[in-house]
Amino acid sequence: MSRKTTSSVPPADKDFDETAKVRSETSVNRAEAAVKRLEARRLLRSQWVDISVPLATIIVAVVGFTGTFTASYLKGWWDIKLARDKHDTDLILKFVSSDAKRNRENIRFLLEAGLISDSNGNIRRALQDPGLSIVATQANKDVKEDFSVAQLRNVVDEVSIATGIKAEIVFEKIDEKWNNAAITKESSGYKLIYTQSFLDSLRKSTRTNWTIYSVVAHEIGHIALGHFDSPPSSSSERKKQELDADAWSGMALKKLGATLTEALAAYQAMPPSTDPDFPSQQERLEATQRGWSSVAPTKRE
Repeated sequence: MSRKTTSSVPPADKDFDETAKVRSETSVNRAEAAVKRLEARRLLRSQWVDISVPLATIIVAVVGFTGTFTASYLKGWWDIKLARDKHDTDLILKFVSSDAKRNRENIRFLLEAGLISDSNGNIRRALQDPGLSIVATQANKDVKEDFSVAQLRNVVDEVSIATGIKAEIVFEKIDEKWNNAAITKESSGYKLIYTQSFLDSLRKSTRTNWTIYSVVAHEIGHIALGHFDSPPSSSSERKKQELDADAWSGMALKKLGATLTEALAAYQAMPPSTDPDFPSQQERLEATQRGWSSVAPTKRE
């Protein structure tokens, strides 16, 4: 009788199989995660080097647009600021064309109405100083040295601010033989023509630079009084315009702080005119004094 033989295999442990499977899957997951981290690091290290052409084009376009936009914004902001500053300056110049007390009232009104800005507080501090006024900065400069173009520009600016007259004025120094000064109207503005010897002779003979202010103020007076709009048609009318400009000059110098003696110094030093159609020295002195006396007294008097 044959005997059937069978191999005997231990029954599988079900819990062991599940644990092994979980461990195997976890190892795979960990390996995949490690691979992904390595890939991510590689990409991060190379993303600014290994970049595609389309992406580079987009980045350049974005940077260019941003730069253009920023430049346009800054230019627009700067233009607005310049316009605002010019607006403030124009208002101030317009409102300081009277006596000091009225100037302060006018400027205070502009501030309270919000028509001018005062971000740093300089205007308000100036209003609190009762002795503050426009100063002739070139008046006490050394008379032994030649008066420079820069100093002449300062005189023009100071006379303009003190009187509220704004005009574009350029300078032209001409031949020494023509020993005087005059102002002409050009298509682009006004031109102050002078000789250095004339200005310096006045300064040195009177020992004061107030004479330069007298000459400049007289010429600006022709602009302020509208003489270029109505040229004189006769010698008497020409003489009247010259005397009116002298009176205007006296007024301007008083506002700048000149004493009567300082305001008259230039005309006292000038030689008497031999032109019958031109005012005499005495007439010019009287006209200047009349203009000087028309302004309220200053602290120096």
